[in-house]
Amino acid sequence: MHDVDPLALPFEFQGTDENKNISCLLLHSFTASPSEVRPLGLYLRNKGFSGIAPLLPGHGSVPEDLGNTTWLDWYAVARDSLYYLKDLYSHVFVIGVALGSVLATILAASHLSVRINGLILISPSQHSPSTLVKNILPFVKFFKKDFAMVEENVSDDLRDQGQFFYSKRPTTALIELYRVIGFTNHRLENIFQPTLVVNTQTAEGSVDFIFDKLTNAKEKRKYTMNTSSLRWYLNSSEGKPAFNEIADFMKNTIKIG
Repeated sequence: MHDVDPLALPFEFQGTDENKNISCLLLHSFTASPSEVRPLGLYLRNKGFSGIAPLLPGHGSVPEDLGNTTWLDWYAVARDSLYYLKDLYSHVFVIGVALGSVLATILAASHLSVRINGLILISPSQHSPSTLVKNILPFVKFFKKDFAMVEENVSDDLRDQGQFFYSKRPTTALIELYRVIGFTNHRLENIFQPTLVVNTQTAEGSVDFIFDKLTNAKEKRKYTMNTSSLRWYLNSSEGKPAFNEIADFMKNTIKIG
C-alpha cells in the first residue's frame, strides 16, 4: 500500500450542547475519500453533532491500491467505525454517499441494526449493472486494468477545492463494487430504521428502487438536490439546503424515537 494523500485523511469531530450525543458515521463514495464529506461534517459539527469519517481501504493513495481490496475490506472499516461511535455516543446515524450508502444499508440490515438510529443515503448506488456487464467484467480485467472516471482538468479543479479522489477506476474494484450492490439489494427489506434518501436529479431510478424495497422502514423520506453533479454540490454553498435537511432529520428522529 502507498502513503495516503494529506487531502484524503480521515477526520473526527466532537459536538457540543444538546446535540453532542448524536453522532454520525460519514462514509465516502467509490474512488473518493473523506474529503468528499468534509463540508457536510463541518456543517454538522457547527450544529453541535459529533462524528467520524473513515478512509475506506484502497482509497486515498493510488488506484492500484483500490484494485487490491475487496468490498469486505470496505465493510470491515465501516463496521468497526460504527462500533467506535456506539461506544462513545448515545445515538448514531450512518450517512453514506453512493458506495457509502451501500455499506450503510448493509450495516442497517444486519445484526448491527440495533446500534443505528437512522440512515441518510446520499445519491445511493443500488442499481446493479446489466447481466452482460457483470458477466464480461471478470474477463475484461485481464486486458483492461482500469476505466477513466473524469477528465484530468476536472480532477485538478476538485483537488484545488480540497477534494481527493481517483480519476481511474480499477476493473477489479468495479467488480467488487457490483458484487456489494448485488449483495445489498436483497437485504433492503430488512431495514427498519428511519431513512432519508438525498438524491441528485440523475439518480431518481435508484431512489425509486430503494423506496419500493424499504417496506419495513419506520419512516422514509426523500430530498432532491438541485444538481446533477454530486461532487460539486457537496463542496459548494448550494449543498447547504441538503445539509440542513440532514441535520433536521437527525434531530427530529431522536425526538420522535
